[in-house]
Amino acid sequence: MTQTVSADRSVRTAGPKFVAAYIAALLGSYFALITPASVTVALRIQQIDPEHKVGALALALGIGALLAVISNPLFGYLSDRTTSRFGMRRPWLIIGVFGGTAGLLVVAFATTTTMVVLGWCLTQVLFNAALAAMVALLPDQIPPERRGFVSALMGVCYPISMIGGSYVAQAVAGLPAFWMFLLPAIAAPITVVVLCTVLHDRRLAREDRTPFTASDIVRMFSFRPRHNPAFAWSCLMVFLLSIGVSTFTTYLVYYLSDVLGVASGDVAHTAFVVNLIAFGIALPASMVGGWMTDRLGRRGLMMIGSAIMIALALVVMTVFKTVPALYVSAAIAGVGLGGYFCGHFAVPAAVLSGDGEAAREMGIVNIALTLPSSLVPVYAPALLSFASSTSTNYPLLFASGVVACLLAIPVTRRIRFTR
Repeated sequence: MTQTVSADRSVRTAGPKFVAAYIAALLGSYFALITPASVTVALRIQQIDPEHKVGALALALGIGALLAVISNPLFGYLSDRTTSRFGMRRPWLIIGVFGGTAGLLVVAFATTTTMVVLGWCLTQVLFNAALAAMVALLPDQIPPERRGFVSALMGVCYPISMIGGSYVAQAVAGLPAFWMFLLPAIAAPITVVVLCTVLHDRRLAREDRTPFTASDIVRMFSFRPRHNPAFAWSCLMVFLLSIGVSTFTTYLVYYLSDVLGVASGDVAHTAFVVNLIAFGIALPASMVGGWMTDRLGRRGLMMIGSAIMIALALVVMTVFKTVPALYVSAAIAGVGLGGYFCGHFAVPAAVLSGDGEAAREMGIVNIALTLPSSLVPVYAPALLSFASSTSTNYPLLFASGVVACLLAIPVTRRIRFTR
């Protein structure tokens, strides 16, 4: 069903049935996209060209990440201007998910690394088109007083899909290669079709669509700090906290072997326990945090608490270099991640410029959220090798994450929150 509304007014009548379908679709889409990004694209390239696998993987993931950054605000902008009779978001959900799934099939049946790269680029562009429309449904459909809880549910989709995707990849290791792409991707089109069925989508009248100008090309990727400083500060907050989170997670495996001396055969299990502790605590913490912020309206305080806890977890890893201390650090990080998950979408959604730009601006938020996972590995080698012949200067790397979290505190205080 599509409900006609103006460009500056959202439906916001979503009930539990919509929220369940919404979270299922987001989880299904993440499952389809994150599994190959973290595991199966690398395995497929290794099967095709083991001799040049490092360079081919860097090319595929590097170009794919760049296209993802571009695609989010681009398709968000297009979604905000869509005048289809099927609604503003529904067409991009369908095109994106089914097109992205087709890209995964190209990778699955590829016979050259070039085909893998092309298929993965297609996957990134189209799945991010769907995600841009999907994330915009938070401000479109969810009332402000319920966004903290729903944002928390959205936040835990990523770690759940990462852990689940790794499990599926291992489970189908002995089967033909296409199964490790097909099985994680099955849920995405099914759950998105269900979401589109229950979605009361916004519909933009043609006469309400603003004319396209050359300046719009630049504005697609701008958060315009002078126009809406609260939104700009919220994007910077998300970016800084995401740097702290990525600093904790990205080099965990190497930290276990290089600093804590965990045997190579035990690294995978220890890393799994750390993630299980962190995300196992983050899940209920985010639910409680989202519930509290929806009722008390203190989103800023929750994000400041999150910054402090993530920074404290990195400090514990730096000072106490033992596996039990790492488990304590993971527990502390889990509490911080709970606050992070319940606000990283809800805070920016509360200070959007207007419903007419919801998808584009939420696409900018998604860049702030995901860019650090690509950025930290770029500068981390320089920090690790500084004054260290063995590239194990983890205190300096962790200090950079602590600084990012602490900088997020005054940034958060600059945001003028609305309930």
